[in-house]
Amino acid sequence: MVFLTEKYVGTAPEYEPQKILMNQWSEELQTAFYQKFPTAKIALIEAEGQHDGLGYEVIASTGRERMEILISEGGQMWIAHSESVDEIFHALDAFLINPFGDASVPGVRLLLLDPKGGIIGGDADGPIPMNRETLLQQLKETNSEVHSSGFMKRIFIARKMYDGNILCVSDDFSAGMMELRRWGIFLLSLLVVFLPFSLIAGLLLSRHAMEGVKRVAEAARVFDAGHLQQRVQSCRAGAEVEELCRSFNGMASRIEKLVRELREVTANIAHDIRTPITRIRGLVETMDWNAASEEERAEISGMVIAECDQLTPLVSDILDMARAETGVMELHREPIDLGAELEKSIEIFSAFAAEKQITLEHTFSGAPVFVEADRSKMQRVISNLLDNAIKFTLPGSRVEVRLYQNENQAGFEVVDNGPGIPPSDQASVFERFNRGGDSRTIPGNGLGLSLVKAFVELHGGGVELESAEPHGCIFRVWLPLENPNKGRVA
Repeated sequence: MVFLTEKYVGTAPEYEPQKILMNQWSEELQTAFYQKFPTAKIALIEAEGQHDGLGYEVIASTGRERMEILISEGGQMWIAHSESVDEIFHALDAFLINPFGDASVPGVRLLLLDPKGGIIGGDADGPIPMNRETLLQQLKETNSEVHSSGFMKRIFIARKMYDGNILCVSDDFSAGMMELRRWGIFLLSLLVVFLPFSLIAGLLLSRHAMEGVKRVAEAARVFDAGHLQQRVQSCRAGAEVEELCRSFNGMASRIEKLVRELREVTANIAHDIRTPITRIRGLVETMDWNAASEEERAEISGMVIAECDQLTPLVSDILDMARAETGVMELHREPIDLGAELEKSIEIFSAFAAEKQITLEHTFSGAPVFVEADRSKMQRVISNLLDNAIKFTLPGSRVEVRLYQNENQAGFEVVDNGPGIPPSDQASVFERFNRGGDSRTIPGNGLGLSLVKAFVELHGGGVELESAEPHGCIFRVWLPLENPNKGRVA
């Protein structure tokens, strides 16, 4: 309808920037125009350069004739071109046969009515789906355009032109509608055939998938009953069910490992606590307190106190381990010089190392290395690592402490050239109560390295173990550096 309207007016959109309004004319020019063309209705006024200056080109219509009127700068007016509305209609009808030069619209029909509903061009029998009285009334109400369309109905558009005439466009796609009906019947037949098949296939697939879910649910019930080795085998029931099976098996493996570790920890704690308690009980039961002398009573009391002294650090370490791993341990952070703390501990352990004929060395740059840490916890970390290195290093060996720092972290290393730890045992050295290999013959409760790991991770750092060359171990501790924007405590 946009194309048809432009063709009816006789202009194209690219000329619209030159369009001017009627009120831009002087009153004298307007009066002179309507005196010469009293029945004309103006569609478009364009400014136009002429031989004698700036004039105007006016497209107007009397309702029966379209005129191109030229107006000179001096006010002279003449008709440059005219054609009847009937000729315009036939041109529009021909335009619809091949509107774009490479395609046609064979199913569109045109009708041109005058303002009273009289036929100017076209056939009124087919295209109008409503009587002309109704059409005129609707155009009067809308003042521009009427639309009528619907499913399996004819499409109809009527637009009032600038001169009062009414251009009607309607389709006549009866063949196309029949084709559409045939396709509708064909698609409906396909739906009737494939819908039951789809329902049956969907039911079978859902049952197959639910079999996998049921297997997971049954495995969960067996697992809940205490059979921690229960796993779900692959059931090939789709990617989602397979992912569910893998997630369940992974969860079950982690729970089984945690329960196993808990049982081992419980057994180790019970063993380490039961041994001194059994000794205390035996000392007390075998002692005849009435017949014992003061010296014997004092000796037994000292032995009981010694056994209690062995219990106290064990219980204290277990409580500290639990507080650190659960995050409830309170840290009193302050800027501490890591090198100074290392030197203090090295001085304390020098006598112990000398007794075992072990050389205790350290390599520091001299510049202070500050970290935000709890001083007492870091002293225990350093002490446990030094004690561990000296305890498991053979006489005549060497233990070296190194301090390092980079942009983001600082730390230290405790290096020994002892027998080392086999690679197969290195992954478990930080586990609680772990006393692998020859360490079972050396006094201790197996919590030293576990406490080191728990305390360092509580500070946001980490601890690593690697083998030294040609033999021995390197325990490396790293901590985040102190915030440089925060003032240091002297």
